[in-house]
Amino acid sequence: MILLYKKGATGLTGRVLARQLGLTPRNETDHETHRIQRGVLVRWGNDQAISGNFPKEINRRAAVSLARNKEQSLRVLATAGVRVPQFVIGPPALGRKRHHQGGRGLKVCLTPEDMRGMDYYIELLESKNEYRVHVVDGKVICTQRKVPPPGYLEGRVGNG
Repeated sequence: MILLYKKGATGLTGRVLARQLGLTPRNETDHETHRIQRGVLVRWGNDQAISGNFPKEINRRAAVSLARNKEQSLRVLATAGVRVPQFVIGPPALGRKRHHQGGRGLKVCLTPEDMRGMDYYIELLESKNEYRVHVVDGKVICTQRKVPPPGYLEGRVGNG
């Protein structure tokens, strides 16, 4: 039995992955999940504890937890030699929450007054493209270009 254990917020990509693998995805709130006692556990954005005997766990709990903590992820990537935006203490900057997704938890900070309410700040870079990289068992399985919806920056610039 292969269990795809996803988080509600990873629903879209979790459903696509499940369909590609011929699986039924399970959320952390699915009662059936806790009846599955053995097999392969594939974590997809879910770092919650789960009972059962899973001899193979793909995307271990600690790896998923690291991926969900955006600040720590940036630090680990930088330590590994990957170019990432620099952490800054003054504007202009992009303020971020440690745990964010879907464009929520971000704020463009253009003045010192804007730099409140976020967990950390990185340099503000002009970017034409941003990509999401999906990793399973240490291997890149797909990449997606992120396309912001119209009006994406509305309400995200300044506002102290």
